Amino acid sequence: MLLSRIILFIQGAMGVIYSAMLLIDPAGLAAYMGLSALSGDGQAELFAMYVGMSSGVGILMLYVSFTRRYLAEATFCLAVIISAIALARLSGLLVYETGSYTLSALAYDVPMSFVAWWAVRRNSLLGES
Repeated sequence: MLLSRIILFIQGAMGVIYSAMLLIDPAGLAAYMGLSALSGDGQAELFAMYVGMSSGVGILMLYVSFTRRYLAEATFCLAVIISAIALARLSGLLVYETGSYTLSALAYDVPMSFVAWWAVRRNSLLGES
């Protein structure tokens, strides 16, 4: 279960740091990602998803990594979530003209997906699921 705690900590910290970066300089990070919102509703939605969800999931993963409560369940959720993000990002890479942000994000998402599923499998083999 140590592997689960490590990857949950890493992903949780990444979510919280990413959210903090958006709070500090939302326009700068959005420009780097190539995002733009054309209305106040669009800006609020981007803020909700990229700050609200990223920080909420990040805090949850940090909590689980420290308390060890729901460790197997949180590891499974991480595996599903990061795999879905990686698959969607990879699909976007194939369909759209993308830049360095997508490639660097994939360089994180794909390996994390494999490690997360490996941790799920290890938890299952150890009877801790």
